[in-house]
Amino acid sequence: MVLIYGWGTKATPLGYTDIRHCDRCNTDSPWIVYQAKKQFKLYWIPVAQWNKRYVVECSVCPNAIHVSQQEAQRLVAEGEKTGEDRLIKALAAVLKSTAKIGGLQSKEWETAVEMLLAWTDGELSRDQVHRLLQDARITDVQPNLFDERQRLLLLGAALEVAIGDGALAPAEIEALERLAAQLQVPLEVLHLLIGRATGQDDPSGGGRTGQGGRATTTSDRQRACDVLGVPTDAHLADIRSAYKDQMRQHHPDLAAPADREEATRKTALINAAYDFLLGKADTMPSTEANAAGGSARTRSSQQHQSPRPDPPPPPRDDPPKRPRPTLCSACQRRVTADAKFCGFCGTALEPRGKA
Repeated sequence: MVLIYGWGTKATPLGYTDIRHCDRCNTDSPWIVYQAKKQFKLYWIPVAQWNKRYVVECSVCPNAIHVSQQEAQRLVAEGEKTGEDRLIKALAAVLKSTAKIGGLQSKEWETAVEMLLAWTDGELSRDQVHRLLQDARITDVQPNLFDERQRLLLLGAALEVAIGDGALAPAEIEALERLAAQLQVPLEVLHLLIGRATGQDDPSGGGRTGQGGRATTTSDRQRACDVLGVPTDAHLADIRSAYKDQMRQHHPDLAAPADREEATRKTALINAAYDFLLGKADTMPSTEANAAGGSARTRSSQQHQSPRPDPPPPPRDDPPKRPRPTLCSACQRRVTADAKFCGFCGTALEPRGKA
């Protein structure tokens, strides 16, 4: 009989704090809060855990501090609240950038009001939403405080407002292009979103295609919406809410050990559908296997075509530097530096060092 066992430290990210200043790297950014614990595994199943502690670490450098469990929970709750408030204010600013073109009595302005009401789940009254829109300033939107998905959400919301009257005016397209530049979103992605919103695969007439040369079609959107359980004309607020509900229901961490592999494939498809509807992905995979493996094959082919040389070794007199933590962009959990897929949610990971 072969006995397989092992032990080590497991770090589980719990969330992010509010913006904090790091004296070591002199940056202001949200810090990562995670739980670290020692564990012993027998046949890959944790049978004993000890030395549980909570750590708050800078998201830029390895600077970290130890805190109590209550302090960690408080920091995460505070970070979620301030992060959501920051996203709501940024949303109001980007909606105003396109809604103000038609005036306060336009269909676009009314669409912006309804979207903010839906986004806040009724926490704000209609009068409060009107004041929030009127006071919002696009110059207050700092793209470095939002991840790629959040920036795509903001741009997509502004596009929904712009086409609230059923058409896109030249002034609205110019406003969207300025907004895309400020949010650091490529114009190609904006044109893709405009094409999907207007029912054209390529708004510029160039026959835009997705990865692998396959043109994006309405069936892609239908499949993505079916995965999230929303209609094809769903607003971004509904898509975002449905994504959160699906992840809470199918996340591998919440599944039984026997069902964890299936849950991983399911969450990979959910992430792929969400990325497609946001414009982060060009095409929508048809199966869980394609969702987990398609992007990895593409990156593997690109790496084979253009290999990168190994970086030069550091000078001998320099102390070894601690590598920056590698986090999954979808579930924000720590993964190994050489991992190709997240072991928690199944998301394909960008190789380290890739531009």
